[in-house]
Amino acid sequence: MKTRYLPLGLLLLLFSCDTSDQIENRVSQPQEADSVLSPLQGPDDANGKPVKPVYMSRFAKAFFDFQEAVYNEDAEGVNTFIDPEIGLYIIENPGALPKMTRVQDVRSFKRDFKGESFFTIKDRLQSCQLKEESLPAFTCGTETKLSGGYSKEGCFAADDQEFRKNEIYKYASLPDPEVKNIERTLPLVKKTVVQTASSYRFHFGYINGQWKVLFIDLRIPCSA
Repeated sequence: MKTRYLPLGLLLLLFSCDTSDQIENRVSQPQEADSVLSPLQGPDDANGKPVKPVYMSRFAKAFFDFQEAVYNEDAEGVNTFIDPEIGLYIIENPGALPKMTRVQDVRSFKRDFKGESFFTIKDRLQSCQLKEESLPAFTCGTETKLSGGYSKEGCFAADDQEFRKNEIYKYASLPDPEVKNIERTLPLVKKTVVQTASSYRFHFGYINGQWKVLFIDLRIPCSA
C-alpha cells in the first residue's frame, strides 16, 4: 500500500470551499441526523484561541475518506468501501454501448481506455466542499467553458431516484447472473455524489452500518 498523503494545498482548498434476501437483510437506514467532527479544521484565531469545531455528516465524512484513499492510491482503503458480496460496478462508455465491470478489488480493474489503473480517475477528481443538496441538471448542447452544461457547479450529494430506475445495464451485454445482481443492487443506492468538473458520479448504499460504493459512473454526458 502506498503511503502518500493529500498535499497541504489540497487540504486547504477543501477547507476553504464551504442473494436478494441476504442483501436486503444487511441494509439499514442511514443516520442522516448524525454528524462527526470534520478532519478539516480551521486554524486558531489571531490570539491563538481555538475556533469553533467544524462538523460534517457521516456520509460526507465517508466520501471524504473514500476520495482521500483514491488520491493516495490506497487500494486497501478503497476496497473497504466495496461490499464483498455485492461488489462495485464501474460504468464506462467506450463506444455507442455502455460497459459495466464488476469489481471486488480495485487492483484488478483496468479502465477501457489504454488499460489504465483505477487510480487514474484521481486526475479529474474535484477538491471542493461536498454540498448535500439537490443534484445539478445537465443539458446536452449547453456546454460552455464557464458552466460545462450543468445548472450549477461543484460537488453535490443527494438521493438520485432516477438512477435507481436506470436500465443502462440492459445494454451492456452482461450475463444473466450480473443482470440479476445489478437489479438487486440498484434499490440499495441511497446517496449519489456528482462532481461537475469531471462529470463523475458515485452511487453509495448504507449496508451493515457502513457506506459502500455500489456504482461509479465515469461516462461523459452526451458522448457516444
